[in-house]
Amino acid sequence: MPAQCVSSRMGKTAIIGAGMAGLACARRLSASGQAVTLFDKGRGVGGRAATRRVETAKGVLSFDHGAQYFTARDERFRAELSGLAGAVAPWPEIPGLEGETRQVGVPHMNALPKAMAEGLDVRLSTKIAALRRDHEGWILEADDRAAFGPFKVVIVAVPAEQAVSLVASQSPMFAAEAAAARTAPCWAGLFAADALGPPPFAAQRLADHPVLAWVACDAAKPGRPSRALQTWVVHARPDWSAAHLEGDPQMVLGALHEAFVEIVRPSALVFFAAAHRWRYAQVAQPAATLFAWDPALGLGLCGDWRIGPRIEAAWVSGHALAGAVMAEMTAQ
Repeated sequence: MPAQCVSSRMGKTAIIGAGMAGLACARRLSASGQAVTLFDKGRGVGGRAATRRVETAKGVLSFDHGAQYFTARDERFRAELSGLAGAVAPWPEIPGLEGETRQVGVPHMNALPKAMAEGLDVRLSTKIAALRRDHEGWILEADDRAAFGPFKVVIVAVPAEQAVSLVASQSPMFAAEAAAARTAPCWAGLFAADALGPPPFAAQRLADHPVLAWVACDAAKPGRPSRALQTWVVHARPDWSAAHLEGDPQMVLGALHEAFVEIVRPSALVFFAAAHRWRYAQVAQPAATLFAWDPALGLGLCGDWRIGPRIEAAWVSGHALAGAVMAEMTAQ
């Protein structure tokens, strides 16, 4: 799209961020008859409910390198999942994770957001850099100077740190709220080896390891295609990730690989290894309210950073904000 071009072929509501919160908000609004357009800077929907595909000489590998599983404690979220049959499956209890049913996307974690995005107007690879408001409504400006709008309502469903710059000029109060929230980073390690036998375990949460907080065999999750390769994902501790946030990726990968081999002791040589940095991975200090909504401005904020570091929390936040927007539009 050429610079400074404003498109009128948009919905009444714009949602910035097609992660779980943005998708939940969009689905509820769309189901009520509202016209919604989502924008996301990524190449796919889902945010941290992500899967990375890698082509190698031994075949295509898939890694759930972001969120590892999710819970469904909220009745409304359970109802949502029941309508997405085939995209999710329960992950049987594993040592150290007893007491609650955990679910995963099938055949990969990003199957859940992909199913939620069906039928929605999603504009991918579009990074919204600024918001402005005029007499016609909201205009969204992308980092390539393309512009979209006007919209009556804008929902910002991105990590708190990214929301600050987007809303600061329009709502200092919302910006301050987002600035007060904190999100911890995470370095993820992705490893693959030939499977010469069953994996030593499906997953482990590590409480006292100096580097790692989590290690899991993706191939051991339900609904994964059977293959002669084992793919593993490790997540570094938040404090270790923060200390090495701007570290050399190869040095970080070396440390993650060393820790992985120490814990898993794979029976075959690792033939693929990569590191991925999640700068905004896990909510450390939430805003403590489900969402923010200013009906006079037509501006709302949602995300897991509002209430806690879970996929379900992101969904609940987006779903609840959609309810507030719908109530406002009904009252008009």
